[in-house]
Amino acid sequence: AGGGQLWLRDTQSGTNILVSVDRHGQPAGAAGGFQGVQISADGRWVSFMSDHPDLADGDVNGTVDVFLRDVVAGSTRLVSRSSSTYGRSFGAVLARDASAVIFRSHATGIATHGGFWDLYGYSPSEATNRLVSLDITFGSGASGLCDRPVISPDGRWLLYRTTAYNVYPESSAGFEKLVLKNLTVQF
Repeated sequence: AGGGQLWLRDTQSGTNILVSVDRHGQPAGAAGGFQGVQISADGRWVSFMSDHPDLADGDVNGTVDVFLRDVVAGSTRLVSRSSSTYGRSFGAVLARDASAVIFRSHATGIATHGGFWDLYGYSPSEATNRLVSLDITFGSGASGLCDRPVISPDGRWLLYRTTAYNVYPESSAGFEKLVLKNLTVQF
């Protein structure tokens, strides 16, 4: 979907801040849309998904990706950066304190051991991605679909749904289950 711009309203100053800025500092063109917009509690960070081709350096896959805009610094990061040119990323959630962005991706090469159905966590302070849907040994990704992430306001806890059998002991393949993960162990 194309058209339109993404704006953030500063209710204290009564001003609008353009979020949909391309990598050259100009308003993003008509190509691409914006979805799944979330704002940090302090209003500094805005996460969103877009298929716009020119929002950040390194976006070469031509499909939906996850971005994080720092409205104070005036920069946009490609959160779902991948070594693959294939696969869209989606389902992003931003911790209210902006300590993490959790997202799902069909791309490969986002983090070590990641796969088609996995969830990833992006740390803005480190500018890195980590696989968060790890198996119980922390050695590889989950063996099944992982989706519907919910993150606590402080970015410590992640809850997600999975059909994987290797995310905790005595788990059966194909059955949906909820996984609660402490992200402070990983980040």
